[in-house]
Amino acid sequence: MAVSVKEIQFCPTAVSRASRCYAVNMKWFWIATSVIISSAIVSSAQEKPLGDVARETRAAKSDSHAKKVVTNDDLAAHSDPIGANEGPVEAVNKARVALLADHTHSCLREATGNSGPGWSESRLTRIAADRAQITANGANQPGGEYITIGGDVYRRVFGRPWEKLQAAEAKLVAEHRFDLPDVLEFAFCQGGLKFVGQENIEGVLTFHYGFKAHVVDMDRTIDIWLRANDHLPLKTHMVTTTTSALTAPITWEESASCTYGQIFRIERPM
Repeated sequence: MAVSVKEIQFCPTAVSRASRCYAVNMKWFWIATSVIISSAIVSSAQEKPLGDVARETRAAKSDSHAKKVVTNDDLAAHSDPIGANEGPVEAVNKARVALLADHTHSCLREATGNSGPGWSESRLTRIAADRAQITANGANQPGGEYITIGGDVYRRVFGRPWEKLQAAEAKLVAEHRFDLPDVLEFAFCQGGLKFVGQENIEGVLTFHYGFKAHVVDMDRTIDIWLRANDHLPLKTHMVTTTTSALTAPITWEESASCTYGQIFRIERPM
C-alpha cells in the first residue's frame, strides 16, 4: 500500500503561492466531491464570494500537484521517541507518517473564517483498523457522514438515507485521509519551522514547533504539538490573515486535536 500525501513546499520563495491555495484545502475537497459524486456533505466555501472560490480553485490546482508517496517501509518505524538532536522538519515529517500508520485514534478539525457572511465547519474522524467514520458539520449546512470499510464507502446527508457509493466514487473518498491535520500536509523547509519548547498538555509531554510567515498582504502562524514519546500529533493550530486597503482583514483559523488508543465499533450502515 502506498499513501499519497499532498505536499506544498513551505520555503520562503513558495510561501506566497502556498498562502493563496491553502484556504481552499478541505473546503475545495468537498466542492470537488460534490461535482463528481453529485452531492457533498458540507462545503463552507459555498458561502464565500464566487470570485474568491474561483481564485482559490485555480491556486489549488496549480500548487497541490506535488506528492510525497509514503510506503509500507515508511509506515513501519516512526513510533520512536523524539530525539534530543532531532530537527523540527524531521520530527514533523515523522509525525505525519506515525499518524498514517496508527489504527486506533480520532481527530477533530475545526475551522472558522470571516470571509463573506462568515463560516465555520468541523470534521470528526474516527479510525479503527481499515475502517473510518467521518462526520462533518458546517454553519448553515445540513452536515453528514461517511463510513469507509476497506474499499467500500457509504454516505449520508443528515436527514436522508444512507447510500453506498459506486467504485469510482468510493475510491475518491477512500483515498483521502480525513484524519490528517491540514498543517501536516505541508512540506516545511529547513530553517522555516522552529522548535519552540517542551510543553505538558493534560499530562502529556509534547514538543512544540512553530512557523511564522509574512508575505505582502498575508500573515500566517502555525503551531504543532507532537507527543514526545512517539511523534504522534496531539494538536495543531493555524491562523492566516490577509489584509486589503479596501476591506477589513480576512482571517482563517483552523485547529486539530487527536486522541489515541480508543476502541471504536464502526459497522456497515446498510
